[in-house]
Amino acid sequence: MEPTIKSTKNNNSPSQIPPSLSFKPERELNSGLSPQDRQDLSALLKEHRIINAYCAAVIKEMVKNMQKNVSEIYKTLKKVHINVTSSELLELRPPCVKETGDKYLGQWSKLSDREEGQGITITTEGTVYKGLWKDGFPDGEGTFIYADGVIYQGDVKKGLRQGKGVMIYPDGDRYEGNWEDNKRNGYGITTCATGDRYEGEYVNNTKEGTGTLSRKDGRYYNGEWKQGKYNGYGCTLKKKGNEYFGCFEKEKFTGLGTFIKPDGSMFEGEGKNGKPKHGRYTDSLGREYNFTDCHKSRAVIRNLLK
Repeated sequence: MEPTIKSTKNNNSPSQIPPSLSFKPERELNSGLSPQDRQDLSALLKEHRIINAYCAAVIKEMVKNMQKNVSEIYKTLKKVHINVTSSELLELRPPCVKETGDKYLGQWSKLSDREEGQGITITTEGTVYKGLWKDGFPDGEGTFIYADGVIYQGDVKKGLRQGKGVMIYPDGDRYEGNWEDNKRNGYGITTCATGDRYEGEYVNNTKEGTGTLSRKDGRYYNGEWKQGKYNGYGCTLKKKGNEYFGCFEKEKFTGLGTFIKPDGSMFEGEGKNGKPKHGRYTDSLGREYNFTDCHKSRAVIRNLLK
């Protein structure tokens, strides 16, 4: 029960302390006052002290109750968490064959009567999965071994490759990176048995965004991709050491760009579908030619494009 406040002021006392007296010591306030005024002032100050003490007590009790409630809630949540994740709710059952023909051996949930925890399954298609299960699906960290020899190890969500994982192919190719809905999506690295290597972005198993392709023979491309092809701005190094910086469309020189040969000769200009349209050619001696006027430069530029 909340404490009651008993007022000590008489009926003739003022309702509040005058502003001019609010922040002065009581001894100073009493000076110059009549006995009745001093009595009224003393009663009013006493009432304010009682109110302040009451408010402090109420606030202290509220804080105490809040701390107690938070503590009880925390204990309850912790208890529920322990119960839900406890191995007491999981049980290991004998191997079974499902209606689909898939075989399963592992843990089951006593609550949902579904696969949960650690388990291994062999599907009718020959795929083997070993790892974590949740609510009847492979879910968590696990390993797929497919009938064609492909192996995946990494994150799984509701039976799908989702998150980060590594895929190893029978021919020696390897992909490591992000997955979404069983497909390469986001950043990843593909290393081929041939020695080629791609590092960059994927969209639905296709190179898209920005990335770098390095080949075993020293050639490379670094730049933008679209639908698995060079598309946009990028730079490339070709077999003979020729370099190109500029725009691509479906892996062909289209738009503005610059070709540079190891001997220092170069072409700056515009092209379309892999062929130069117009621009300026500078040979290794520093002599400049207008592409549209010099037939000799045409053959040189064609060599640059190879």
